[in-house]
Amino acid sequence: VSSSRGTNEENYLFGKFIRCVMGTNHIDNCARVCHSATVTGMMETLGASAATNSIEDLDQAKLIMIVGANPTESHPVVGARIKAAVRRGVPLLVIDPRRIELARQATLHLQLKPGTNVALLNAMGHVIATEGLLDHRFIDTRADGVDDWLKAVESCTPEWAEPITGVPAGLIREAARLYAGSGASLCVHGLGMTEHRWGSHGVMALVDLALATGHIGRPGTGINPLRGQNNVQGASDVGCLPTFFAGYQALDDPALGTLHREVTGRPLPTKRGMKTPDMWDAALESRLKALWIIGYDVAQTDPNLKKVRDALRRIDFLVVQDLFMSETAKFAHLVLPGASFLEKDGTFTNLERRIQRIRKAVDPPDGVLPDWQVVCEVATRMGYPMAYRHPSEIMDEIARLTPMFAGVSYDRLDTPSGLQWPVPSIGHEGTALMHRERFPKGKARFVGVDYLPPGESPTAEYPFTLITGRILQHYNCGAQTRRTDILDVVDVDVVEMHPEDAARLRIAGGDLVRLVSPRNAILLPVVLSERVQRGELFTSFHFPASDVNTLLSSSSDDVSRCPEYKVSVVRVEPVDRE
Repeated sequence: VSSSRGTNEENYLFGKFIRCVMGTNHIDNCARVCHSATVTGMMETLGASAATNSIEDLDQAKLIMIVGANPTESHPVVGARIKAAVRRGVPLLVIDPRRIELARQATLHLQLKPGTNVALLNAMGHVIATEGLLDHRFIDTRADGVDDWLKAVESCTPEWAEPITGVPAGLIREAARLYAGSGASLCVHGLGMTEHRWGSHGVMALVDLALATGHIGRPGTGINPLRGQNNVQGASDVGCLPTFFAGYQALDDPALGTLHREVTGRPLPTKRGMKTPDMWDAALESRLKALWIIGYDVAQTDPNLKKVRDALRRIDFLVVQDLFMSETAKFAHLVLPGASFLEKDGTFTNLERRIQRIRKAVDPPDGVLPDWQVVCEVATRMGYPMAYRHPSEIMDEIARLTPMFAGVSYDRLDTPSGLQWPVPSIGHEGTALMHRERFPKGKARFVGVDYLPPGESPTAEYPFTLITGRILQHYNCGAQTRRTDILDVVDVDVVEMHPEDAARLRIAGGDLVRLVSPRNAILLPVVLSERVQRGELFTSFHFPASDVNTLLSSSSDDVSRCPEYKVSVVRVEPVDRE
């Protein structure tokens, strides 16, 4: 399992190790956990899974729509740019169960129930289709399958969607008209779109809206996923996926297979590998004997942690390579120290497909090697020599094997702006705007999807829906930020609860409560907040002591296996104040 905080070169080499030394495609990274539904949904509709536009296109948008993302806390650079656009008068639509900061500044906030994205987006599509808001010229020339989509949204009236989503029909109609009629609508989406039982369907429904209105392939438009870590995009781009090789190339492509053997000297395995959830199942069934994890704290961040931790205990040989003694490292038979980004050379690829150099500033501690050198050393000792003098040589190999990186080299990256892929040739300047004239497969494809309920729904025994996410002060599992003075500001996870729910349960702000799910029970202090709706709760997962993810189920998207972090049913029990 590779690291979305490692460099492109390190991630490529780790994939090469698994394929050339182990002879399998059993390689994954945390991008599959958070954004694999984006990959599935956008590949199915557009033929490419990355952001269609640059961040600077937010300055050209005539309307911005945020779906299931909290940019000011989770992506502050993008959030600041959106706030600047709103101050200039750009309309803002926010689709989110919580009243996030940007919802307070939004033209419309569609505060839907968790897990109902598809119903809401299909209802917007119904309005666009029935009120003559379609861009027929774009549809006729650049997309196939519109009839499939029109059939899917035909019965999805706003009145049908209102009881499902909790969003008034009038608001749905107004949002659809604003989105379709702006002239240039740009969408950003996050984990509130993807981390659902039907996350890939939600992404497809969102792309369908862009295709139906022609809001793609032009400045200020498009579908733009917000990535959660510094190299989530790059780790997937260079092949740390069990289903694709670098550049999202098919594993069974004969031409790629021939080139791979020519470059690496080994055949490219064609059978799809295990995704991370499959690895836990295999470990529990004693089929998975050894696992090497780099820079990913699965024992704190994966869902249904009791199952994950049990799986880690069953593995005969667990190697963990990280900067800190993480919760996962505590399970390891062998811990290898990692080097930070300041201690090595390499490249990262950000959320707008921009490949940028990082340069070594300080030496790592004695005995610590950059991750790429560790992988080379292990591969060599296992009988497959890997030797590179510098990460630039690894990038050269990536470029040789990957058409969308063919024109990338360290010489060309030696600029402040880097290069945005695809860069198909040496002289190519990079691609700031995707799909300007054509899509990877010629035309895009509408995919009609039906609304299906989330994996869990509230019951009398578990009446609340728990949503998890990040807060501004801490980063992901907190392994880095918990070692800083930011603890003086936030040193514990809390659960947000609507004041009316708290009053009914006779709970006051600051009280400790027990959250009980069908999987586990944990204790958290309560913060009264009208950012959440009645019947819903929100908490972060930054502190290991909270054990928040032990509450979550193993429910995941059918195709991508993206976990359903955003919908878990729980009950709330007051804890005796004595």
